[in-house]
Amino acid sequence: MNVQKTSIALALAAINLTIGGIVSWLKLPIYLDTIGLIISTVLLGWRFGLLTGIVTVGVGFFIINPYLPAYSATGVRQNSSFKRPTPGHRYEQHEC
Repeated sequence: MNVQKTSIALALAAINLTIGGIVSWLKLPIYLDTIGLIISTVLLGWRFGLLTGIVTVGVGFFIINPYLPAYSATGVRQNSSFKRPTPGHRYEQHEC
C-alpha cells in the first residue's frame, strides 16, 4: 500500500470520528460520519475506502457508540457503490 494514500485514508477516518462524535454529542438527527468514507473511496479507490471504514468502525466502537459495528454493512455498501471508472471507460447515454 502507498504510504501517502494510507495516511490520507487514516486522516479521513479521523474526520469521520470527529464529525460523528460532534453529531452524537449534539444529539442531531443526522448522520454525517460517512463523509470521510465517501471521499476516501472516490479519491483513493475502494481498498482505501474500506480501510477508512474499518478504522472508523473499530475506533468508533470504543469512543463514540458501542452500536457502531452493527452499521458496518452500511459502510461496505457505500464503499461498493462509489467505484472509479477504469481508464477508457465510456458512459452510455440512455434515452428515456
